Amino acid sequence: IASLLTRLEYRYDKSNQNVFQLGDRATSYQPTLTLDVVYFF
Repeated sequence: IASLLTRLEYRYDKSNQNVFQLGDRATSYQPTLTLDVVYFF
């Protein structure tokens, strides 16, 4: 479909402090996987 844009994005955020939540504990990193779908009209 010409008016549909899909994008897969992976991010890995890192900090020198434990600022991210992983389950029930704090951690210094956070991986994120996102699927974006945009429809143009």
